[in-house]
Amino acid sequence: MEQLTEQPDLPTKTTLEAIETTIPDLDMNEPARQRLSDICERFPAQQVEQLTGRLRYLLEGERTHKLYLSSDWARHSFSFTLVDAHDQAIISGGLIWHGDEQGGYQTAGSVQLNPSLGWQVHT
Repeated sequence: MEQLTEQPDLPTKTTLEAIETTIPDLDMNEPARQRLSDICERFPAQQVEQLTGRLRYLLEGERTHKLYLSSDWARHSFSFTLVDAHDQAIISGGLIWHGDEQGGYQTAGSVQLNPSLGWQVHT
């Protein structure tokens, strides 16, 4: 009889639905929703988790604020606006994809003085 060996846990892919459930103060237009869904399907789990972490960071400690996400001109990036309880804009910026180890920031269309990889918040 063949003995089964326990396989290491692989990172679970984060889905769009999981992001919307865990970040209820996130609102987005349809192009941003489609882009985020595409990123969840195509990007490695670690990179999707980093993106989710950046979204949480923008809402950190603000229970009455809402984060509006829209698609950006760059293929894998987003524009965002954080608004208060009265729907007044507090801060706007971009959630920019800086590339990964394979292509680096050069192939992501991101110009930087101090190159970094992954998702970064720009204000």
